[in-house]
Amino acid sequence: MGKTKEALEIIGSLIVILGIVWQISQAKAAIDKAIDAVKDEAITRYLVLEKRFEIHLENYILRQEVLNMLISQLNEKIDHKHSRTYSSLRNIEKYFYSNIIAKLSESVSILMMSLNLCS
Repeated sequence: MGKTKEALEIIGSLIVILGIVWQISQAKAAIDKAIDAVKDEAITRYLVLEKRFEIHLENYILRQEVLNMLISQLNEKIDHKHSRTYSSLRNIEKYFYSNIIAKLSESVSILMMSLNLCS
């Protein structure tokens, strides 16, 4: 009977050890499943953030292009206005010079005639 009792104790110990091993394997499986879920969530969040970043980057690039176009248009307007103003000023200058020269030559002629009459 002593050997039977020892055999039963060994079998009982083995069953307890197998139960502990089974619980450990169940806990490991649950931990692995939780890790996979967290990893999947992290990947999903990363992909969403990456997509949002790409959208913001595209918007930034488009805004920059629009601003560059507006600045270019303003520069063209300024250059055009400058060119027209410069041209107008040159025309006014030519007009005044031609009128002044004409009036001066007329005045000189009158002065010369008056000097000739007086002499």
